[in-house]
Amino acid sequence: KTERGVLLENIVRVDDVLLDSGSDVTVVTRGVMDALDAAGVKVGTVFHSVPHLPYPYGSDAKPVVMTRSVKFNCVTLDTTCGPLVLRGLKAWVDDA
Repeated sequence: KTERGVLLENIVRVDDVLLDSGSDVTVVTRGVMDALDAAGVKVGTVFHSVPHLPYPYGSDAKPVVMTRSVKFNCVTLDTTCGPLVLRGLKAWVDDA
């Protein structure tokens, strides 16, 4: 567990964050999207007829099927050097 987290849209805080600067895709969980919705935060959402199929690590891993993506206006990461703000961050939503 990290002492640093993320603030989404300047409203919803997520404390347990896995950051992987080498990943090929940005993924957010359905739980985070539910928390944003409960707080009344609207983010741009696109539903895709052709799913995105990233494969987790492992030779026998099955793909994660994702059919919607979002675009955040403001994502603020807590870092040891202070806050890092990402604007216009696109992410796929893992609805599993």
